[in-house]
Amino acid sequence: MKILKILSKLKMRGADDYKNHLYALILAGGGGTRLWPRSRQKTPKQFLKLFDNETLTQVAIRRFTEILPWENIFIVTVSSDYKKEILKEVPQMRPENIIVEPVRRETGPAHALGALYIESRDPDAVIMTESADRIVKPVSRYLETLLKAAKVAYQDHVLIAMGVEPRYPHTGLGHIKKGKKIRIKGSVDFYKLDGFVEKPPIELAKRYICLDCGRPSEFFQKT
Repeated sequence: MKILKILSKLKMRGADDYKNHLYALILAGGGGTRLWPRSRQKTPKQFLKLFDNETLTQVAIRRFTEILPWENIFIVTVSSDYKKEILKEVPQMRPENIIVEPVRRETGPAHALGALYIESRDPDAVIMTESADRIVKPVSRYLETLLKAAKVAYQDHVLIAMGVEPRYPHTGLGHIKKGKKIRIKGSVDFYKLDGFVEKPPIELAKRYICLDCGRPSEFFQKT
């Protein structure tokens, strides 16, 4: 009986129902140590104006306001001081939507904390997660890809990792191994995920992109 109820619920999901359950989760708790001395503990890179007249956190939030209402945008950070800084930079943010970690525990636990908080408010939530220090251009293509991925995640009940084709070996990014192509949605391809390697050494990174193989890379760099 329980299985029948679940199947019934899945069949009732319309093509655009996901839009009613769409949320953004921005991670803004990093120390920015790789950008030292410009980035420091008191003013890590997410609170710096590196390219335009906005901080990276302001830019990340503004991107999501193009597709989401303010009440569906959440931030995870690591201290009350960082929370105050975010509210100072973006007064439109709801204070209750800024989640402060009790202890800094890097990316995975930050994801989990934010996801649990959102899921407690909406059990059918589809959560788009990104770091506050991401630079994305063109923004319109990025948002289009996010929405297509969110729709597939909602309809198929799957986790989706986004990546870009690597142009050169990089040891500072995680790498996603592409499996079989399972879906094409417009200009966006979806693959089965066959593995993940976090920040490989340079020799391994060179093998992943296979610069001299004359064939497409089997790996994506994680965004």
